[in-house]
Amino acid sequence: MSGHDVVVIDAALMLDWRLDRQVDITIVVHASRARRFALAEKRGITPDDARARQRRQLPYSEYRRRADVVILNNGSKNDLRRKLDSFWRKVILKEIRRKADT
Repeated sequence: MSGHDVVVIDAALMLDWRLDRQVDITIVVHASRARRFALAEKRGITPDDARARQRRQLPYSEYRRRADVVILNNGSKNDLRRKLDSFWRKVILKEIRRKADT
């Protein structure tokens, strides 16, 4: 993608569709089962439906295996934002600067 230093793809099914093979870095944002079910309930999803959805997903071990980075999301939105901002500064911006210097 000429003209762009970074393209961010927010796609929950990226690994399921094997699109991780098409990108430089794959980040998995993961929450504990209890957290995922609590968030689903807030969205009006029943526990039975949440379990059915989870059964259709890849196992977490597969996400861990294929991800370059796993960020845990068991806290608040602000906690997640801080983790993502830190990752952005430490990894992405550092890489952009490195490429700009070459």
